[in-house]
Amino acid sequence: MHKSKTPLILTILLLTVLLTGCTGAIPQRSWPASLVVGDTIYTAAQTFVYAVDAESGREDADKGDTEKLRYPKEAENGTTFGNAPLLLADTLIVSDYGSHIRMISKNLRSVEKIATDATGRFLSSPVLYNDLILVSNSDGKLYAYTKDLKLKWTFTAGDGFWTNPAIFEDMIFLSSVDKTTYALKENSSGDGADVVWTKELDGSVFFSQAIDEKGNLYIGTLNNELLSLDAKTGDVNWKVQTAGTVWSPVVVNEGRVFGGDQAGKIFSLDSSTGSLIWEYDAMSPVIGSVAIRENRLFAGTGSGDALCLSTEDKPETRLLWSKNVGGKLYSTPVFTEKYAVFGVIDGDMTLAAFAFSGDTGWTFKPSK
Repeated sequence: MHKSKTPLILTILLLTVLLTGCTGAIPQRSWPASLVVGDTIYTAAQTFVYAVDAESGREDADKGDTEKLRYPKEAENGTTFGNAPLLLADTLIVSDYGSHIRMISKNLRSVEKIATDATGRFLSSPVLYNDLILVSNSDGKLYAYTKDLKLKWTFTAGDGFWTNPAIFEDMIFLSSVDKTTYALKENSSGDGADVVWTKELDGSVFFSQAIDEKGNLYIGTLNNELLSLDAKTGDVNWKVQTAGTVWSPVVVNEGRVFGGDQAGKIFSLDSSTGSLIWEYDAMSPVIGSVAIRENRLFAGTGSGDALCLSTEDKPETRLLWSKNVGGKLYSTPVFTEKYAVFGVIDGDMTLAAFAFSGDTGWTFKPSK
């Protein structure tokens, strides 16, 4: 893979611009992040969490009710949403870009509880670990909550966590801004986490961390490296140089590692060796994760292109279709029964749905 000529400082500046704009503080806008549950898409975007009908793209409402399903009913000053919700039974667990975690009813009508234990920002989504809800914070702590949002324990590292916790069997994995990956396990008393191993990396990690079903951990660092670690030991399976920073988690499917990078390269690697299988130049940064459905890869770019590529090693045609939405696509696409759905910023819509054939499905723009 080609080595990027972009200095690390420019990469960090890009992150600052993407997340904070010019003011130095996270504004009332964010990258839309979605969770598909049946025929509903729950999308956290800017100042609201929306419920969108997966078939039509309309903002959902209860039957016989004209009031839209969104939380909160009115925008709250200083609250910004952009992390994908976690569904637990009939409630959604939502972390905002501040220091709050909310337990919200599935119909978005009411908030059941708000946890305010963190001192930094939540830039990751909550995940389920046994009977606990885990969410990492920029204050350098991993917070473990019971399912009713009672704080059970915390784990503290040297610097901030931006990655979603990754889970394999009974182990928890977190990679940090302090260039360290931590492998943890809840202790026998259930009041904390023990460190199983740590691995010093050559670069900081913000969002790029994923694990496969075989127990291989994949990490992208700010010095343009992608590496695979053995989850049990922390030993390096392989390490490759990427053209640009791999911002978001890669996807592992049928022995291949698929991802995109800041330089606009979309790639397929052999999951066992890290060897490059194929590479496609999207000509614009790929910030979100790619998404795989059958033998097709879906990705969004910073110039607003929604792409569909063949995942085959040697297809007749790599690019199957491309559609421009007129904004920026930094989020990971999600799938409904009929559509690939992309989150949009700086455009005339929040969501854009395309049929798997490439035909335009619908767009969603929140009503006032």
